[in-house]
Amino acid sequence: MTRATLLCILAAAASLHPPPLAAVDYELTSRDILLNTLLPGYAQIKMGRTIEGAVYLSSLPLTIAGIALQTHYLAKVITDDGLERYYTDENGRWYVYYLDGLNERPDKWEFFLGTILGLYGTLLSTHSQYDVQQHLVLRTTGPAAAEAPAKPVGLTQALAAPWQPRNLLNLEILPVFALSVLPDVARLNRTDIADYFSRESVPFLGADLSPAAGLALAAGSAILIANANAVWEEIAYRGVQLQTRGIVGSSVSFGLVHLPNALVPNVSIQDTLWQATFATMFGLYAASVTERNAYDFRKAIAWHFWNNVVAFTLGYLTEPDDQLFFGVGVDVSW
Repeated sequence: MTRATLLCILAAAASLHPPPLAAVDYELTSRDILLNTLLPGYAQIKMGRTIEGAVYLSSLPLTIAGIALQTHYLAKVITDDGLERYYTDENGRWYVYYLDGLNERPDKWEFFLGTILGLYGTLLSTHSQYDVQQHLVLRTTGPAAAEAPAKPVGLTQALAAPWQPRNLLNLEILPVFALSVLPDVARLNRTDIADYFSRESVPFLGADLSPAAGLALAAGSAILIANANAVWEEIAYRGVQLQTRGIVGSSVSFGLVHLPNALVPNVSIQDTLWQATFATMFGLYAASVTERNAYDFRKAIAWHFWNNVVAFTLGYLTEPDDQLFFGVGVDVSW
């Protein structure tokens, strides 16, 4: 499975730049669209874009491999009698918490790698749906129509968006980006930085590393995760849903999808509600910017990406020992 997954990744990296959307004058049927939700890339192959369709089809082995790795790790954690289980705490909060010994497990890389593979699989399948939507829009309205996207965002363009300065260093995004990361930056002080770098070692995925190496790996991991997570979420909400549900509908949906975070141990309901509210506000502004830019959501990707990278990296810098990779709970305190 590992070799097959590697081959899929190499094929995707070599073939990300797609040909024009209307390479073949083929009218997709409702059956084609339905099958493409089950087999991402099916519609592109029907339109004669075989290589691009094969790239999207690689989302299936990536996702399957990711689920398999995560499941394998979690099965070992659940059945490990050496890990202490916590079901309640002194405040009456309920959770299932695998704590003592979890950070030292050398096999935590399985869950991490499974998460990465699953995210990139989701990214590919989501962009396949977005690509189909844009094909239908262009066939219905014509490429010159005012309400149609001037130019659909390709997969390569979406992945490259965070690294193009024009997508972040502009008056539409930079001020709100600064405001969005202000809470994370504000909680960081000189004592936190000094305490972190004064440690002999810090944990990362079950290994003890120097503070510099740990921070570098944390930042690199944040970039790797955000490059999948932020991109696919923007494709889904500012790409697909914005044109079907509008600014308000897509933004509210984006906020609601964050509510399951209430099941994360030590995350209170208030924190979850604030996160969902912030995500909705983020969506409203990102959607309005995207609409003003002819449905080009690359600015939203850059904002989303760097916001996540900063939050994850600073979170590790302030709390390097808090790296639980499995826990379910509900904090009902108010």
